[in-house]
Amino acid sequence: MLSSRKRELNVLTQVFNKEENEAVILYGAYGLGKTRIVREFCKDKRAFYYMAKQASELQQKIFFEAEAKSQFDVDIISNEYTDVINGVVKADPQKLVLVIDEFQYIAKKDESFMKAVVDALKSSSDKIMVILVCSQIGWIGSELPNILKNNSQNKIFHAHRVNEIGFVDLVQTLERYDTRECVKIYGIIGGIPKYLDRWNKSRTVKDNVCKLILSPNGTLYNEVDRIIGSELREQAVYSTILYALATGKNKLNDLFAYTGFSRAKISVYINNLIDLDIVEKVDSYETAGHVNTKKGVYQIKNTLVNFYYRFIYANQSALNLLSETDFYDMYVEPELNEYLDRYFVKVCQEYLLLLSKIGRLPLKITKIGSWVGKQGNIDIIASDDSGNAIIGLCRWKDRTVTYSMCLDLFDLMGQAKISADYYYLFSSRAFDEKLKKEAAKEPRIILVDISSL
Repeated sequence: MLSSRKRELNVLTQVFNKEENEAVILYGAYGLGKTRIVREFCKDKRAFYYMAKQASELQQKIFFEAEAKSQFDVDIISNEYTDVINGVVKADPQKLVLVIDEFQYIAKKDESFMKAVVDALKSSSDKIMVILVCSQIGWIGSELPNILKNNSQNKIFHAHRVNEIGFVDLVQTLERYDTRECVKIYGIIGGIPKYLDRWNKSRTVKDNVCKLILSPNGTLYNEVDRIIGSELREQAVYSTILYALATGKNKLNDLFAYTGFSRAKISVYINNLIDLDIVEKVDSYETAGHVNTKKGVYQIKNTLVNFYYRFIYANQSALNLLSETDFYDMYVEPELNEYLDRYFVKVCQEYLLLLSKIGRLPLKITKIGSWVGKQGNIDIIASDDSGNAIIGLCRWKDRTVTYSMCLDLFDLMGQAKISADYYYLFSSRAFDEKLKKEAAKEPRIILVDISSL
């Protein structure tokens, strides 16, 4: 089990071990392995698992009752949720874990379901833990609070978000690849366990992209259409905005000028994409240099969506005409290193956080981020509670990190009005001799090559 998923198991275990009956709402985007986490948790426990369907209220109840009878030898009075749950709970004194996967398909249509769950949790005589799994992030934030509007209900429901796995877990999953190849994979499919399961570890990165994403027979070929189309209408509008973001038009005014849509319309659509975890607003690390900070910046958060709109969306005609390998060579390879710069910064940030956690940094990081300036960005600013700071420079596409790049960094620090106690300079390839000599004289400058990651 990956280290990031052990945290989820610990959360579930803590709730299970409580004397009180409580519930966990386990939510996160499709493909993150939520069901796998639940399956692992329930291995040694008495559990009832039901996968909710897109069905009418009556049909859902019929399925629910049938599943209970299939998994347990119990007599059930009716297919009402209360009767089914009570029948399973009371059949055995051992504590029951009730798991409803994609529970929103029931809760959206049938108020009696959540009432039955709450009644079961409030029972003083029966021992039950409920796990409600959901892949619709927007619904969790916008509609579920209205369903759980009673304060007493809120106290027995614990929401826990499942995120993508980090780079360290990805490297452990893809053991045969070197660090450089792992960064490429991280920037193409992100930390989605379901996508990593489909990645053929005996093939090159290029071969996998061609087979999985570019080939009409690939399992990820239509994945972005599924992500966008499963919950959003007017896909043409969303695709236009996403393409603009993927090609560097990341402010509201840029999007307005490029798309021709009104600012109000763009704001609504951007917020919808944020609710679905597809887009994020980039919050710059707060410094005294407010006047030089670039505000209101957006970027595509979902890695596969970003890759698709950067390399494939506008070039679909060529993809239909060329072989997958020729398309990769012509449209992906030439710009891939520039595209990966952003993901290399993420990897370097995770590296610093890991070193801080195990006590191998000169300070304990309590805040980390990037400064987004009008004339350039500072890749990493990390600080402790006392205000001591690490400034990080991360270069992926450049063959060599040079001393002149550090001078440019110092200029940006002046614009941001921030100083540094330590400098961590990351390179995917090499450092020039002048920079090496400066680092040898100055212990506050640490050079980190990709093999260290």
